[in-house]
Amino acid sequence: MREARLGRNLGISKEAALGIINTYYETYPAVAEFFETIAEDVRQCGFSYTVLGRRRSHTQIFSQNKMDRAAEEREATSMTIQGTAADVVKMAMIKCDKAKLDERFGCHMLLQIHDELVFECKKETADVAKEEIRQCMEHALPTDLIVPLTVSLGIGDSWATAK
Repeated sequence: MREARLGRNLGISKEAALGIINTYYETYPAVAEFFETIAEDVRQCGFSYTVLGRRRSHTQIFSQNKMDRAAEEREATSMTIQGTAADVVKMAMIKCDKAKLDERFGCHMLLQIHDELVFECKKETADVAKEEIRQCMEHALPTDLIVPLTVSLGIGDSWATAK
């Protein structure tokens, strides 16, 4: 988010919010570089991509309106990050299905909510199935990323108690 929105959300001035943003980018320069790389790629070809190559068109990147261009850059960055996260969870679901958790552990995938998967499993096999699910989720992509994917898992009688 930009300084105006951050300022509103935190109840501080726009200038103070800009200071926070600048400090963040100074502390983590690779983040600013990542955002600029995505924006430049979109300006070059009009598309953003997930890690697996899914693409989205960004026609407003060529707009004469500065605000439209900036919004399109933010959407491209968001698509790259959130789209990749969606790819990861979909690939994890496929891996879990191929692992035959239902046959091996009586464990059934019930639901996907954003980056979460919910399973129903027999109590006696839940711990073993949990580790298999962890492997499927942490290594969902064809090759591991430079930064490891880690997941937190819980077991409970309901979704709320498993969290």
